[in-house]
Amino acid sequence: MGIKPTLRKQQEVVLACALREGGTCNSADAYAALVDLRGIPAKSDDELEESEAESILLSTGNVLQSLVELGLMVKSGPGKYDLTEEGSRVAENLAEEGF
Repeated sequence: MGIKPTLRKQQEVVLACALREGGTCNSADAYAALVDLRGIPAKSDDELEESEAESILLSTGNVLQSLVELGLMVKSGPGKYDLTEEGSRVAENLAEEGF
């Protein structure tokens, strides 16, 4: 078993999202999870300030890419990311810790 990587809260949220969705997280779900993490009241994208929406969108791409680089997720299609075996272990450990 590998060493547990040190993850940022955003990465943990996306891994938890993928685990809840059966091991797959699409970019729209990751975006929604990051909006929830920031504690932004539920609004449509039209109601989010443009800079706020752009910031979350950029963050979504960066978080997903970082999880791919860490070997915790693989890009399996356009806007679709799957947990790797190691990613599943890390996500399950996070769930056991109450995340």
